[in-house]
Amino acid sequence: NRFYTEIHPLTHRDEELRERFDRLKRQGAERMATFIELGQQSGHLRKEPDPTTAAVLMINALELLGAHVLQRPGSETERMLHELTDMFRRYLMEDR
Repeated sequence: NRFYTEIHPLTHRDEELRERFDRLKRQGAERMATFIELGQQSGHLRKEPDPTTAAVLMINALELLGAHVLQRPGSETERMLHELTDMFRRYLMEDR
């Protein structure tokens, strides 16, 4: 929480900080893409979504939800998290 309220705004003014943040975000997306790919290979996740694209979409959606929660605490947070989780599930998983 503190990151978004205090540090994240500085990334717009500090190029070195922005590059570090972007690098961390890329590394997180790469890790998540690896997990998605492993899920696809094991048959637990759909084969169609590109793992890297799916990871980036999910990370950005979670980041936006986090920013929304910080700006408007208690404003339908639970429902929004439930809807986002359901969206991820339908995007990645086969109907069984």
